[in-house]
Amino acid sequence: MKKCPNCNAEQVDNAKFCSSCGKNVESEPIVDEDIELLKKGLKDRIKVLKKIDQGGMASIYLGEQLALHRLVVIKLLFKQYSNDEKIANKFLQEARIGANLKHHNIVEIIDLGILENRPYFIMEYGEKGSLSDVIEKLKKENKNISFRQACSYVLDVLDALQYANSKNIKAHRDIKPQNVIIRESGVAFLSDFGIALLSSETPKKGEIIGSLPYMSPEQITGDEELDHRTDIYSCGIMLHQLITGELPFQGKDTTTWLTQHKTQPIPRLKDKLSPQDLQQLKSSVIDIDKLQKIIDKATKKEKADRYQNMTGMIQALKKLLKKRESLRSPENVRNRRIIYILILATVFIISAASYYFFSNELLSSCTNCCLEGDCHKGKGIFKYKNGETYSGEFLNNQPEGVGKYYFLNGDIYEGDFANGKINGYGTYISNQQNSRYIGFFKNGKQEGNGTFYFSSGARFEGVFKNGEPIKNGTFYSSEGDRYEGKLKDMLPNGYGILHYKNKTDIYEGEFLNGMRHGKGKLRRKGKKTIQGVWSYDKLKKNKD
Repeated sequence: MKKCPNCNAEQVDNAKFCSSCGKNVESEPIVDEDIELLKKGLKDRIKVLKKIDQGGMASIYLGEQLALHRLVVIKLLFKQYSNDEKIANKFLQEARIGANLKHHNIVEIIDLGILENRPYFIMEYGEKGSLSDVIEKLKKENKNISFRQACSYVLDVLDALQYANSKNIKAHRDIKPQNVIIRESGVAFLSDFGIALLSSETPKKGEIIGSLPYMSPEQITGDEELDHRTDIYSCGIMLHQLITGELPFQGKDTTTWLTQHKTQPIPRLKDKLSPQDLQQLKSSVIDIDKLQKIIDKATKKEKADRYQNMTGMIQALKKLLKKRESLRSPENVRNRRIIYILILATVFIISAASYYFFSNELLSSCTNCCLEGDCHKGKGIFKYKNGETYSGEFLNNQPEGVGKYYFLNGDIYEGDFANGKINGYGTYISNQQNSRYIGFFKNGKQEGNGTFYFSSGARFEGVFKNGEPIKNGTFYSSEGDRYEGKLKDMLPNGYGILHYKNKTDIYEGEFLNGMRHGKGKLRRKGKKTIQGVWSYDKLKKNKD
């Protein structure tokens, strides 16, 4: 809250004249009481730089975390709400929920505290601002977000929601561009879980909470049986907005918004896009009719008619974005194999790098390297000579226990450490590749059971040794097919079983470079089993 420099009376941010003494405060420097409070309370850890925004119940500031030399965001509850237990608890819930959701598409909560009875929390900063900021910036330049990028942002949000649902978050309830933040790498992450609905909670009948332009019909009417499908509706609205540059509906109050959401059909993309936009869609290899179907299904008036989970919409969007190619073309097979090899090489290089950095002992003679805490035997933050940082538990001047390592390229490892190296169970997130590995490590390399998540949505579950997969494993395609059997470069090679996503069809036989190649049989529910010889996914010889 700001104060008049003449009489010290509190003022709203956009006040022109003091409400108490009448002094013109528009041209006078106004003391920001909140920023002074934060500077005083956080001076040893955070350098508070400036106010950047404010929400419904908190002021938002930009700061620098001194120990890690990185920008952060600080949210401070408004003074008038500090004695309102219900609002304060809701504010703290946002931080606590975020702190327990470890996902690369969800905001990282760094710290939480109270200053003079005013709760605050510190969270990750997105270098490119919110998705709303990106939209506004491009509008000023008479530009739009590219269509593939728009779909990619929504995919990031859906991935975040899918993970949140698995962690007892029934619904976020406030999906909108303002709550989608963009990192420098272009990856989007979801923030503001302040009104999220937990799995153990039931919304009050008639309670209307959220942002009207993006709310589903059941959310805007206060449905007691509200669930994750309201977020799917909001994602559909947001996708339409990103593609066309405008919201599908326009309302003035709750009643008009409700009428539009409940009765009006979503406008057709072809009616909203210019001939140039339509040509750009075509050149982006995006089928506008299929894109329209995805938006239509996500925004069905009845929740039972929408995608029933995040996975359904994720798969539809990924299928839309997937470039058309002939699966039978040996050239494309070679290209895909090269891509997988490059991914494996990247993982190996990253692991080798982490091993190299952790093989260097901490320098006990370096008085400025331990930035915070006890880096000998306790918890602290240590900065290496190469500029990378470790935050966590220490023993004998080296990482030991649970900690987090920040690489210069933006990658992050979080998990177990032993003898100064990555050893045990943990998560490695590759910021550049937008992929991650969750599993066991030994001396900085994947060793033991683990799961590698590709940026495409596919994943591999198996056993790793020296940073590479060994033995048989299970490969899940982004389309939902499941393969079990022999692999090479994480692709089906040799004998295996392919379970199709319809959960009824099964192919059992030989594979080559990810395709059916050799002897095999295809079993289909209600149909005759096909047994024969395949060549690059094509049946060449039928034994029947």
